[in-house]
Amino acid sequence: MIIKNSLSVITSRLGVIFRVLLYDIVILALLGGAGYLFLRPYVDTVLNEISSIGVAEKFLEFLGHLFSDASALGTLNECGHYQALVGALEDVGALLTSNTFTPAYIIMFTVFVLGMFLLNLKNVPATEIISNYMNCNSSDSFLTSFIRNFGRSALYSLLYTIISLVLDVVIFYLVLGALASVVKLNLIVFLLIELGMILIITLKILITCGWLPHIIVKKECPLVALGRGIKGIMGDLWHMSGLIIAYVFISWLVIALAISSTLGLALLFVLPFLFLWLRSIELVRYYDVHSLPYYTNDQNVVQAKVDVIDITINQED
Repeated sequence: MIIKNSLSVITSRLGVIFRVLLYDIVILALLGGAGYLFLRPYVDTVLNEISSIGVAEKFLEFLGHLFSDASALGTLNECGHYQALVGALEDVGALLTSNTFTPAYIIMFTVFVLGMFLLNLKNVPATEIISNYMNCNSSDSFLTSFIRNFGRSALYSLLYTIISLVLDVVIFYLVLGALASVVKLNLIVFLLIELGMILIITLKILITCGWLPHIIVKKECPLVALGRGIKGIMGDLWHMSGLIIAYVFISWLVIALAISSTLGLALLFVLPFLFLWLRSIELVRYYDVHSLPYYTNDQNVVQAKVDVIDITINQED
């Protein structure tokens, strides 16, 4: 029922998707512009190095050699064009790993972390908009909610960014391992790493999926809400684990379909939708657990579950 009701909630408020998308586009454009401004000297250095040693020319010569003699694939180590290309790429790699580029990597890491923080600022207002709709069928302004919740959003985003960074590092190395397994055609290792990625992503969502409802519905401080959210999830761990794993699998399938069928253009809609669907899942689960009534669409209300208790009143004469 959580999956069904959460989908009904989010499809009743599709306009929020475009507000979230607009916010993400603005933030990414600002970060991209700032990053390019600071990294431009380093980019120019790399491009000049690539041009001076003729990487493009060596690559085209190597391709031309392969097209003229396909059997060269079996003896690459003896191919002069291949050796020249590898040597040129090694020179570029040496430049990228030199101390000259250390500031560039610091800038990229700073922009990446700042980007995570700014993008996560939308989580609280977006969740509040959905919660207010579920609670009283209202339609709030994203900008108004963003300004009203900025203090809580900033603290939440800071804590969420720290948690995400730790788990994202693990996911990053799992991705590298998966790519290496594909190159080596080791299917079993690849599948095991993919399973590990799913479990880590599920763990990341599980840790935080009870967090936002406590901030929005209970009006708690983000730090207190994190602890109470985790405590609440631990009491319903198996059910929530299955729910989140289902969400992750469905999300991956939808993303893969969007990439393969529309060359990735559909991701502009799919990614905000999946983000808001997760927020809706979190809220529906919270409302159900706490027996709160909520709208799933403009005409349908899920009534609160009321426990009926027989009370015997003894009257004394």
